[in-house]
Amino acid sequence: RGGRPALEGQEFMQLAFARLVGSPWPLFVHDHYAPAPGVVFRPLGFASFWLWQAVFGTDYRAHAIADLALHAGVALALLRVLLRARVPRTLALACSLLFALHPAVIGCALWWSARFDLLATLFILLALDAAFAYRDRPRSFVLAGALCAAMAAMLSKEIGLAVMLPLSLLWLRWARIEPARRAIAWRAVALAWLCELVWFGRRWRAYADDPLGAQL
Repeated sequence: RGGRPALEGQEFMQLAFARLVGSPWPLFVHDHYAPAPGVVFRPLGFASFWLWQAVFGTDYRAHAIADLALHAGVALALLRVLLRARVPRTLALACSLLFALHPAVIGCALWWSARFDLLATLFILLALDAAFAYRDRPRSFVLAGALCAAMAAMLSKEIGLAVMLPLSLLWLRWARIEPARRAIAWRAVALAWLCELVWFGRRWRAYADDPLGAQL
């Protein structure tokens, strides 16, 4: 290989799969994980593989640089959420830098198959950022942004389902502290959990429509 880094193992499988998909849209409708039907539903994550290979082909360095840029975006989103949560600026910056530079985290970012985790983490943080913004100044488009980011997190990887806990706790605390805003806070919580129900419905439908998934 002449010393050039290469995609191997699971990365090769993901790359081969992405190159065989003509369009990313069917990923959101059908069970798409051939090695283990009915196990995962990560259409946004697999769509990112499709996009990355369409742009970078099999050039590992280009993929790695793009993933590091995505990791930097996650670190910046973490910093923004910490500041929104009124964590002291110095402490927030230190925590974000530790996250950004820790070898274990960078190693995960450079693992092509861990793109699911990068995307899910990014969208969870974006959802929290929008949730804080909605608490501070309730506007419909801000709430819509929070819910869309939460759904994107769930469509990236199943760990995105965890976003509902901090969203709910944030808005329920808001309802307790500001009784005048209780109705809109509870509505936001209800809509957030409705998004999760929609995700479960879409996941079940994707597997039910697939002959292999229906057997599991």
